[in-house]
Amino acid sequence: MEELKIRLNQILWDQNLSINEKYNIIINRVPHYLVNIEERKSIYEKIEWIFHDGLWTYFELIIYDKINIQYNLNQAEADKSEAKRKMKLWIDLYNKFFENNEYNINLENDISNIEHASILALEKIVWIVWTENVTEVTSSANDFIEWNARDVFINLSNWEILNFSIKTDKSGKVAVFEWQTPKIQEKVYNRYFNLSNQEFDILLSTTFPWKTFDEIKENYQNIALLTQKVIIKQLWLENAEINNLWQATITNLTNLKHLITQLKYYKRSDDNSILIWANRETWELIEDAIIDKIDTNDLNADDFCISKTASRKWDYWTEPTFYFIDNWRKVAFVSFQTKHQRWTRSSVRFQDITIRLRTE
Repeated sequence: MEELKIRLNQILWDQNLSINEKYNIIINRVPHYLVNIEERKSIYEKIEWIFHDGLWTYFELIIYDKINIQYNLNQAEADKSEAKRKMKLWIDLYNKFFENNEYNINLENDISNIEHASILALEKIVWIVWTENVTEVTSSANDFIEWNARDVFINLSNWEILNFSIKTDKSGKVAVFEWQTPKIQEKVYNRYFNLSNQEFDILLSTTFPWKTFDEIKENYQNIALLTQKVIIKQLWLENAEINNLWQATITNLTNLKHLITQLKYYKRSDDNSILIWANRETWELIEDAIIDKIDTNDLNADDFCISKTASRKWDYWTEPTFYFIDNWRKVAFVSFQTKHQRWTRSSVRFQDITIRLRTE
């Protein structure tokens, strides 16, 4: 499967290649794709991401337009050409690779559903704005700006600004702010596990003596090992061994509360964005993640445990993904995944730690 990952995204996104050229290049590199289900699924997931990227942007922009109309702002209509280009690219690629529509795709239905979701989103925004006068609406996709987690923000006549983070969700997971980060001490270990810089330096030197941090990152499994040690140390895990945390007991209630509190906070990001999530299967709005149902004022450490990734064939010496499980609801509420770079041949260099919250 490593060969399948090599520059696949670059090929699919390359605007200088025709659909047929992309198809032929990929088929030459993955000659068994017609009969290998795993390879076909991997190609589909790469293509589907193009659609998701376009659809998410389109969702954001039609919300922007609806706000513009709702409050008579007379601003220019959002430019949706790039979002539409991505969606057309997706459907052209999909039709080329999967002529029999084996994944039962209905693009027109998705577009219709996202229009429905945008109406629900506008209703939520109008309810939040209430009686205030809106003076301007801005979209990060339409105006090509970066505003932390906020995708749409509204200026009110009282000088207040309301930030909205627009997301679409298909897999029952949603990202926290800065959900993919290579800055593991500042934005993972300290932020979520309350590990100080001094403790981090000691952990590095004792786990990997005589190695620089850059050398440690040459193999993502080194970071996965480090993450396990942070979890064991900061949550005071009892009966814990490396690669065997799922039999351990959490005994540090203070740091467990810190973890959950920080996840709730950064779900909204540090600009306090109001979340608007649309489920891509039902196109209804998602009100909460599972973590929102956890009351940190009524918390017992034994209500939670840690689990590894389920039903996978391991080809590494250090477990890269961990799920924190709510024992009462019998479901994971967050996952931390250590990932390696995927755009070079056989690369194992650390890329980032990805953090996702469960919505169902």
